[in-house]
Amino acid sequence: MLMIITIIVITLIVQRPQEIRALAYVDRRDPSNISSQPLDGGPPRQLTDFKPDRVFSFAWSRDGKQLALARGTLTNDVILISDFR
Repeated sequence: MLMIITIIVITLIVQRPQEIRALAYVDRRDPSNISSQPLDGGPPRQLTDFKPDRVFSFAWSRDGKQLALARGTLTNDVILISDFR
């Protein structure tokens, strides 16, 4: 059985709760970094510059000045057992 899991992480970047300015996300094409898309239609901007590993989840502090994230590697091992008795 092959299982494909896609994790989409999206948060809103806000200064005040009434003022949502951008959407922060992990792009499937580059799961190592967090990008933001301004809601006013501007170009996307890369927020982090990590080379290895991938971002599993992230969250902004209440004041929007700090970013906490969980990142690491995915390891998949396949073992074939034959003639098992």
